[in-house]
Amino acid sequence: MAIQKASIVSRILAGGLLLWNMAASPVYAQSVNPAVTPIEAPAKNQKLAVIEPRILGNPDAKVKIVEYSSMTCPHCAAFHTTILPRLKQDYIDTGKVSLQIVDFPFDGLALRAAMIVRCVPADRYFNFVDVLYQNQERWARSRDQLQSLETYGALAGLGAENIRQCLENEPMMNAILTRQLEAQEKLGVRSTPTFIINNGQDKIIGAESYENFQRVLDGILNDG
Repeated sequence: MAIQKASIVSRILAGGLLLWNMAASPVYAQSVNPAVTPIEAPAKNQKLAVIEPRILGNPDAKVKIVEYSSMTCPHCAAFHTTILPRLKQDYIDTGKVSLQIVDFPFDGLALRAAMIVRCVPADRYFNFVDVLYQNQERWARSRDQLQSLETYGALAGLGAENIRQCLENEPMMNAILTRQLEAQEKLGVRSTPTFIINNGQDKIIGAESYENFQRVLDGILNDG
């Protein structure tokens, strides 16, 4: 799904509570057309929220994976539901690998979900991400997507007022979009999921198998 210049920023900022209706927006495997100008970052003097990194596993692990993902991306959901549990068991829980998620929303609904997830306490963050990916088809295709997200948010301890305040947090939204633009410009991220390993030592893009992750990770872990 191509991202037109400033399209997400302009449409979302226009309505304080994210009134852009994404009900008719299909959920696709998503990528950015390199020929299209990427999202325009907020003005340099515009206030940005401090987005603390959420890291699964040992922050000092030899292998550090940064996952760029969009909450409405089916391939991202497939990774979180089928690949990540095995990676967690074999590499993350053993202290060899850590995983950090960076939001890379391709549409207004994905941005809403990313903001709600960011409002969840750190100790519930990854569990809530897993819940949303496991139920992506339900909330992303529901008739009232925001209401559906609120329902899942309640499971993580967020009330409707918490979610409203979260979605009105423009500094956080701007910070998410700024990081997305930086990933496009500095790291060449063009699709989700994209996994940047050890600051660019390696990269995995798309719906790859567990065996491919295993090959890449073992290659780095066994090197030296």
